Amino acid sequence: MKGYRKRKETFFKRKSKSGTNRGKSVVIPPGDQHGGEASTSGLEIHEDSISIPGSSDPTSGAAGQTTLEQGSALEVLHQQPTTSYNTVRSLRARKVVPKKCLPARNVFEGMRIVNNFKLVEMMNSIYQLHDAQHAACPGIQLEIASEKKQGMAWRFVYRCKICKFKSPEYKLFMEIEQSHKPGPNPALINRDLQSVLLDTPMGPTRTRVLLSGLDIPPPTATGMRRTANKVAEQVTQLATEDMNERLEEVKATKLARGDNRPDVIDVSVDARYNAIGFGSTKKPGQRASQAYSIAMEKNTEMEYIVAMAVENKLCWTGAWLRGEGYEVQCPGGHEGCTANLAAVAPHSEFEMGKAMAENIFMKGMLVRYAVTDGDAKSAAGFNSFCSKLIPQWKVTRMADTVHLSSTQFKHCNNAVFSRDMFPDASTKADYNTRRLLLSKDVRARCNAICKELMNISNGDLTHVTCKIPRIIDATLACYADDHSKCLLDSVVCTGDVTDNWWTRSKFLGPNQLPPLQMNETDKKLMADILKMRLSEQAFQLTRYGYTTQKTKPSIGSCGVNLPKNVNYSRNFSARVSSTILKYNCGIARIYKKKRDIAYQEESTIPCRRTLPWTG
Repeated sequence: MKGYRKRKETFFKRKSKSGTNRGKSVVIPPGDQHGGEASTSGLEIHEDSISIPGSSDPTSGAAGQTTLEQGSALEVLHQQPTTSYNTVRSLRARKVVPKKCLPARNVFEGMRIVNNFKLVEMMNSIYQLHDAQHAACPGIQLEIASEKKQGMAWRFVYRCKICKFKSPEYKLFMEIEQSHKPGPNPALINRDLQSVLLDTPMGPTRTRVLLSGLDIPPPTATGMRRTANKVAEQVTQLATEDMNERLEEVKATKLARGDNRPDVIDVSVDARYNAIGFGSTKKPGQRASQAYSIAMEKNTEMEYIVAMAVENKLCWTGAWLRGEGYEVQCPGGHEGCTANLAAVAPHSEFEMGKAMAENIFMKGMLVRYAVTDGDAKSAAGFNSFCSKLIPQWKVTRMADTVHLSSTQFKHCNNAVFSRDMFPDASTKADYNTRRLLLSKDVRARCNAICKELMNISNGDLTHVTCKIPRIIDATLACYADDHSKCLLDSVVCTGDVTDNWWTRSKFLGPNQLPPLQMNETDKKLMADILKMRLSEQAFQLTRYGYTTQKTKPSIGSCGVNLPKNVNYSRNFSARVSSTILKYNCGIARIYKKKRDIAYQEESTIPCRRTLPWTG
């Protein structure tokens, strides 16, 4: 492609030198409209002269037409008030009018983002300099002499329309001083823009479209990506430091409570993939190319995120190098490789669990309980890492009570009960409706029973496992409209005629569901469904009432800045880190931290001002 462009440029240079336009002329017809302006009517431009109709030249011999040489003709053309900019530009494209003869456009149109304090400081300085240097000027009338763009930041030079006063160049932005690096100081607004974009689904392309729509000259895409890469490294490092600080905070909290093992924590773990499904028909392996997992501590009320792990198969640099003919392999086969997983390797929550367990262990802490979904393997990864370091140590998987209830609901709604179990169900639609109401009620009743037992056992369900068989028998009898066992063993039903579970349930009484007529098969099936929540094994897995319901919104919020239809190969980890910082610190504190870390790398200019809402 580069050789083709070079040959093309050489061809046009030779063509222009060979005089191919000599003797030819370009005629602009009357009434030509370009850009809302009327062009010069009947203007005829030759190679060495321009003929302007409507005037006479005594030396030319042609009546009603003036022929001028190229130099003077261009001045006349440039002074023609009816010649449009697009007309002259088209003539210049055909090598008739030089570029310097194009009429000037107003390059200072549009919006600019400037700092208010710098603007006031500049205006005061300009007035003082003008009064000192040009005291005879009757009154200053400023206009922009020139401007320079530095990303989103701007430098301006002003001049007076009346006198010859011209101001020095002013920087209307806050900058980060870097004495140990060559070049201009970076503008703080460029760093702030990239740190904010990490919390949005927008990249450089969409940001440039947005700024252009607001009539703001956008920064170059290359400059935005270069700044984004610097900010991404800082944000990732900041998130790692913040999670380490949260681990220390959890340890201090447990020490203050008198815990004899402050170095042991419980976590809830969840993962997310950048694909809707798992299988793919277009490539081998999984459909997802990026995945991340987070661990949230369950020992304090804040429930901080204390560890994260990412798996990335994408590397733009490696793909570009292979396209250019270089034999490089990802991950890690070249400098700047962003992939840490082979393209055909499957994403593994087991491996991400091991990575998070290692991060927690590096801070001198161990994981005791890991709360996961039913199909997750993160707890096994935690146990694999910890058991290798301490053979006697075991990480126990705890079940999420909400997921367990959802699984119980699905089993009950898909169960095949007898047709006589619902006596008023005359059709299949009625049967399905009654079964759906029963499934919802079973889930709500089991949750209510576990909540009451949790209060009775002081937060440990293993102390009340002996009551499970009697609770199940009383519950089955209650659904059959037999309340003789409810007062002693049902936990949630008093057995009273006017105040029992049937009258208080929002699924049974309001929908006029009649008592169930269960045969032995139905009773056995219902007992198995109840044991999904009311059994010794279920109580062991849910004895502390841990859930992942706070983990899911936090990991789901990553979908705001990491949508599944957009891939961020290089800054993928930074976008996950930014979400973690936003969750742990809050919006105001996180942006203050991001700004502070930008100043940590460089020395601070004294004119820096703290945001009012960050203290």
